Formats: sequence, structure tokens, C-alpha cells
Amino acid sequence: MSYSSFSHINYNSDNDIIYQLINIENFTIHPDKLHNIICEIQNIHNLEKPHLLLEYTRAILLAEQFNNLESSVNDSSTDSEFDFNETESEIDSDDEAEMENDMQFQDELEKKVKPLDNWLSEHTYLLPYLDDNFITTIYSQLQDNTITHTEALNHLFQHKHSIILEHPDYTPDDLWLREIKSEQEKTDLCLNTINFENLVREMVHNYTPHIIDFEPTVFTMLQTISESFLIETFQHANIKAISVNRHEIQPKDLH
Repeated sequence: MSYSSFSHINYNSDNDIIYQLINIENFTIHPDKLHNIICEIQNIHNLEKPHLLLEYTRAILLAEQFNNLESSVNDSSTDSEFDFNETESEIDSDDEAEMENDMQFQDELEKKVKPLDNWLSEHTYLLPYLDDNFITTIYSQLQDNTITHTEALNHLFQHKHSIILEHPDYTPDDLWLREIKSEQEKTDLCLNTINFENLVREMVHNYTPHIIDFEPTVFTMLQTISESFLIETFQHANIKAISVNRHEIQPKDLH
């Protein structure tokens, strides 16, 4: 895919540009270093359009890659008697150190956002109503130390309260929760309590009285709900992966 293929995308922040260059275009650079480059370009050229800032940054990264390659070729041609085994050992050590730093950075990032991940896991029934842009902003602010864990969770609870006010039918009711748990004990469904509750909740809210062909309708509901659940689960997992600067979903993102 050519770089021009991305020209139609709207980049609203430096984080969008960083994600594009590292996770989509596979440039090997630390996010903090890339952010400093973007800020320096912005200070020098004062670019108002984000896509121009992206193009300037990409051009600098490509030039740096070319210079590194050219320098490597020149060094190899002039140092014919250089100890290559020693060189490879030094490169391996540098690569290992960089990889270890990246892993440590990612681990620290995941620990930082874990309270938000736990909150979302405990409120899966709200996922269809959560504002993705709002959630992404909260994650970004927490990663940048703009807000604390307590402030981030307070924002989520406020968001949850506004959702419940707009959708009172999704406010848990003790009576039907007890009935659902009672029914769940009689089944062999491989669903945890929260997912089972969501499944029954969706069926109840989609059920209309006086249905003659009740059994086929239930099967249709189950199919629709299952598909929606899978889609929402992977969307949520994708958000969690992006929040820690990963471009692949891991099993832990699905819990």
C-alpha cells in the first residue's frame, strides 16, 4: 500500500500520527522520540494541517533510514579487516537492550492502564453505549500523566452515570439478576456471569408479546446477540491493544 493511500485519513492528534507511523507503516522508533520529532517539526514549520505534519515526519524518518543504510555500507567497505564476530555481538547486545527497554516500557504502560481495563471488563454491558473517542482520550491522558488513576476512573463513572440516565432500561435490577443467576446454575453454558446476564438482558428487551413462532425467534435472537457480542468483544480488545501501543490483539485483551 502506498503512502498516498492514507491521505484521506483524518489525523486529530500527535498520537494518531505516532500510531500511523509505528503501527501501520512499521517505522522502528520509540514513541517518545517520534513525539519529540513531531514537536520540533511543528515548531519550525508551524503546520496547520495534520496530514502535512505526517508527511514531513515520514520524510524525515525515511531520510534517516537511508542515511543509516548508506553509513552502514560505507563502514563495511572501509573496514575490511574489522572483526565481524565482535560487531555482530555488539549489535546483538544493542538489539537485546533496546528490546528489553521496549518490553519494560510496554509492561509499565499496561500496568498504568490496568485499572481502566478492569473497569471496562466489569461494565461490559455498557460497551455498546460507550463513546469510543471519550475512552481513547481517557487512556491517552492517563498514559501522558495528564490525569491520575483516580481522575480517570471518576471520568468513567460520570460517563456511566450519563449513559444510565439516557438508557434506564440498562440499569441492573436485583430481582431479575437473582432470577438469571438461578437459571444460570441450571445450564451448562460456557459463559461467565456478566456475559450470561447480558445475553438474557438483550433477549428480554428484544422480545415482543404475541409471537406465534417463539422458538425460531429465540434462535434468531441468539444468533444476532452472539454476533454482536463477538464484534463488541474484539472492538474492545482492539481498543485495549491500541491503548498500550500494540498493533496485535493478545488473549489478555479479551478478558
